[in-house]
Amino acid sequence: QDVQGSVWAIGHGASVVTPEGLRGSAGSITGIQDALAAQDTMWFATHDGLWSVHEGDLSRYGMSSGLSDARTERLARDSSGTLWVGTRRGVARRRGNRFEMLTSADGLPHPHVIGFEIDGEGDLWIGTRDGVCRYREEQAAESLECEWPLPPGPVDPLFIDQSGAPWFHVSGGLAVYKDGDWLTMGVAEGLPTASVVSAFQDHTGRLWVGTTGGPAYLQDARFIAIDLIGGTSIVFSIDEPIAGEIWFGTRDLGVQRYHDGMLQTLFERDGIGGNSVYDIEAGEQDAIWIATDGGLTRYLPSTEPPEVHISDVVTSVP
Repeated sequence: QDVQGSVWAIGHGASVVTPEGLRGSAGSITGIQDALAAQDTMWFATHDGLWSVHEGDLSRYGMSSGLSDARTERLARDSSGTLWVGTRRGVARRRGNRFEMLTSADGLPHPHVIGFEIDGEGDLWIGTRDGVCRYREEQAAESLECEWPLPPGPVDPLFIDQSGAPWFHVSGGLAVYKDGDWLTMGVAEGLPTASVVSAFQDHTGRLWVGTTGGPAYLQDARFIAIDLIGGTSIVFSIDEPIAGEIWFGTRDLGVQRYHDGMLQTLFERDGIGGNSVYDIEAGEQDAIWIATDGGLTRYLPSTEPPEVHISDVVTSVP
């Protein structure tokens, strides 16, 4: 959602039709990999460069703007307002209308950047296909730290918890960097599978994760798995759009709502766009936005009790 309150619903690899009258419009922005609302500008990372929509102007940035790769994949904005762009050939930071690159020559363990997170200290974590780096600015000095005791392979930043600590998906499960130390957790600690797709911390501070084998929550240093209605599924997204209700977006099993140890479902037959749910976001005026394989659904929870109709009465006579 941008600062004007407009909701942009964009799927991975999808297109967005630009509004009529947009100066410089090519009709649509295609091959979108990521999107970011920053102040009064919408940014789109695409297979054909970086695009921005600002005050009625559409602009494209490519290799002539300093990017080492026209295919851009991930976006972030750090605590100072700097825009960062992840590509397959390094990470770019915006300086005015141009971009400066950080590559393997600057210390990146792998040029292909797969994700960003900004921690509670304002440091930028850069996940790559083979390791992670922490970028820090202190008193006009810059540092890029990339040597960490983690399993080899991709390191994908997942989220920042309420204490400001970053969590990552690593080979074997999860890793968190907190108080200067790393902690890793995997199947031995109760994860349904080592492939973590999503993570979320609820209003009580409890950590929830979605894996390729279903959801789980962390309790007393172990994960407790939850059996979904209908079988095992990838959990693409987790949110708490209503206090005390944890919603899971799944593949083929719709939305599954967890409350007080019980699950309820929302399927296409109940009015959502499709049964594969990729994202769930709480919006304004109690609306819940549900992104599915069949489109976007705006869900408004009912505050009225359901109607009850008595269809039959059976009595038992001793």
